[in-house]
Amino acid sequence: MSYNYKFNGHPAPGLTANISGAGSLISAPGAGRYIEIHDVLASESTTLRTNTVTGDILIYVPVGSSNLSASITGGVNNSIFSTAGNVTVTYSNVMDI
Repeated sequence: MSYNYKFNGHPAPGLTANISGAGSLISAPGAGRYIEIHDVLASESTTLRTNTVTGDILIYVPVGSSNLSASITGGVNNSIFSTAGNVTVTYSNVMDI
């Protein structure tokens, strides 16, 4: 059974990543792969971006839990960067088909 959200609407079993303060939250997944973010928990407002503090904005996250009704992708082979706060993300590492 494929766990690819893109094709069946169900996310793969979640991976988690966390960081205290600004910095790289999830490293780039590799060629031909992308990251799908499913849920975000933040101790203070933050912005998740691709690659660096000046990268494309993916989502603004308010304080608390953000349970997303649809996953957010960061693009092929992009890392995820958080601009502030203690942040925990549930995500999947998916092959681009």
